[in-house]
Amino acid sequence: MAMSMKSKKPSVHRREWVNPKKLLRCRIYNVWLEPTGNAVLTLIDESGNMNEYRIYQDNLRHIELVTAPEEAAHPLPKPAQVPIEFIVERTGTGYSAYAEAYAVYTVGTTLREVKGNMVEALNLHLEDTGYAVTEDDVRLTLDLAQFFAYYKVINVSQLAARLGMSQSLLAQCIGGQKKPSAQQTERIVEGLCQLGDELSDLYESLP
Repeated sequence: MAMSMKSKKPSVHRREWVNPKKLLRCRIYNVWLEPTGNAVLTLIDESGNMNEYRIYQDNLRHIELVTAPEEAAHPLPKPAQVPIEFIVERTGTGYSAYAEAYAVYTVGTTLREVKGNMVEALNLHLEDTGYAVTEDDVRLTLDLAQFFAYYKVINVSQLAARLGMSQSLLAQCIGGQKKPSAQQTERIVEGLCQLGDELSDLYESLP
């Protein structure tokens, strides 16, 4: 995080007040103080856009949007290799995920939370590179071997028949002897989701 406490001429701005909650997922790029004592933060949002926000010293909840600085008028560039793949594993408290291409690891109670945490962790990791990513730039890949080890109750032979897939092929994918293709993984996950939907409908129909 770059910080400077030098006085600086305020940017030309339009008055637009911002809900502080909107800024919670932004990254701090720069901070400086005006002669009045108000702080001006340059923040980068999840889409890689950079804007300045003025926080008034007499009321920290009084946040004003300042026109984006010229040098930050365009989104930050993205890494060359996108989407960035995250391997997702099931845990006792939710999910964990890690990126093979970067030293980034995160957890969450839901997959939606995990994906949001991925973006936050990646942007923190890429902070000094000038790159920024959004949720559209990450891809979740389920660790099938770990998933089926966690859910031992799933019958592999019955699932293979349901999917119209060779039992030996599915067993190899689950056991780690064979890495499934993206299409095979999607096929397996879709079959599991359909089974989950059927069980959910059954539960909801019970008196």
